[in-house]
Amino acid sequence: MECRCATIERLEGNEAVRYVEHMRRRPVDNESWDATYRCPRTGAEWTESFPQSEQHGGGPPLLVRHRPARPTERLVMSKAIHDGDRRPIYLYRSPPQQPDDSGWTATLGELHDLTSPELVAAHISHLLARWPELASVFADSRPESHWEWDALAGQYREILDPGET
Repeated sequence: MECRCATIERLEGNEAVRYVEHMRRRPVDNESWDATYRCPRTGAEWTESFPQSEQHGGGPPLLVRHRPARPTERLVMSKAIHDGDRRPIYLYRSPPQQPDDSGWTATLGELHDLTSPELVAAHISHLLARWPELASVFADSRPESHWEWDALAGQYREILDPGET
């Protein structure tokens, strides 16, 4: 199978089934049953889902390539990070909801149930200008990605799901 991970973004049906043959499968999400694949040649991450739930087996597969966040996309952050110029301690990514939404949230390690008055939206470039080492975090294109600042190592480290290798 020829690798076209750098040029295509989405495949459906039998084409998707054949295309994942050159990739490595990661653990399946137990709630959504989505599978994540990683291309060994390019490192591109893909999600295989079955969005036609009304059909037997969820219908034909849909394969979508993840894309890294762009500096002009917005993220949500704790107001203390934005106003107090404090380093983000914990960052996580959810599926983006709007065209200019990166899906990223940055906190000081607070609980995830922050309320609206405690949050502010800004461009990713706002954090990159202050902490360029965040570029490697924002390059992670997977939804449900989690990162934490390791003060001893002086870098952000991915928090892996215990089921992942």
